[in-house]
Amino acid sequence: MHSPEALALWGDRLELYGQETLVHDSNIFRLSDTRASALGIGTKSDSYYVTTVGVNLDLPVSRQRFRAGLALNESRFDRYKQLNFGGHDANAAWLWQFGNDWSGDLGYTSTKTLASFTNVLTIVPSTVEAERAFASAAYLLTPRWRLAGGIDERQRRYSDPARQVNDVDIAGLDASVTYLTPRGNSIGLAHRTEEGSFPNSQTVGGLTFNNAYTQQTTTVVLDWTITPKSHLNMRAGTVSREYDSQVPGFADRDFDSSTARVVYDWSPTERFTLSAVALKEISALEDIETSFVLIKGFALRPSWRITEKTTLAGSLDTSRREYHGDPTVAQRNDRVNSAALALTWQALRNVQFVASLQHEKRSSNLADIDYKFTLISARARIGF
Repeated sequence: MHSPEALALWGDRLELYGQETLVHDSNIFRLSDTRASALGIGTKSDSYYVTTVGVNLDLPVSRQRFRAGLALNESRFDRYKQLNFGGHDANAAWLWQFGNDWSGDLGYTSTKTLASFTNVLTIVPSTVEAERAFASAAYLLTPRWRLAGGIDERQRRYSDPARQVNDVDIAGLDASVTYLTPRGNSIGLAHRTEEGSFPNSQTVGGLTFNNAYTQQTTTVVLDWTITPKSHLNMRAGTVSREYDSQVPGFADRDFDSSTARVVYDWSPTERFTLSAVALKEISALEDIETSFVLIKGFALRPSWRITEKTTLAGSLDTSRREYHGDPTVAQRNDRVNSAALALTWQALRNVQFVASLQHEKRSSNLADIDYKFTLISARARIGF
């Protein structure tokens, strides 16, 4: 006979789950009315559903912990069936601990998703596959001082030939030193060296060049509990990016500036939390012809636990996005404003329902790339 622990799927260390998400998007391709008309799009909206099945493993072994997950998903669109695709999200990690002083992780992630239409002004779909391998180690030099280092490699590949100029390989090296206070707060200095290479060169005005770069980032990192009800997390420093080649006839593409991200969390009651975020930083990888975006923004994110099983969360975001590094879009500046609400009901320990509403609007100094959209979704998840 099976023991009760075995029936709980290996003592709750292993979870099998299924998830169904229904979405209605009022502007599936993120197009202005003028651009949509030029592309022959009569109706910008579409509804679709995403079916997901997956498995998660969280296995402690002595002082080690092994985590892994695999989710397979199928998306099916009502109107624009060329967007139908199958994707995945996989991860595996070893969180290791040797003695009392050494700790770290070793892992790998892989995803396949439908690439965003936010910056491409097209209705041609493309999948994007991203992989990342990483390893880190931290050494507690004394009870108050910690040294840490890490390496990671990332790769991104597009299926649509028109977007393959954005294929990229990135290798990074991190190092940090941190002071830990007796109360559990910390302040430290971190440095990251990053090298990006692009398998496919870019052509501008008949000139072909490569977008390989080297980037140096140095930051002060602060994690501080100010009072029992307030917490501050901050990263502030400088970023310097140098491209291996410049483009004749265009301005210098190199970038050197300060960056920062400040997050302040306030919990006046046990049921309510408000997070305020202010940032000036280079964005993550985007579909923008291998350039990068400098984002300056602010956000408010409240969360209210209405009952033990029900939570209402929201967000208000505003940002200015300055496009750098690519001669074709170097003068572009966007303003993006968004608002969102999400209601989560944890019906049972392993059954969850989420309903969400999001509205976003973009304005730009360039013609015909403004857009706005409203997205409504409902998700049901059951685990075993």
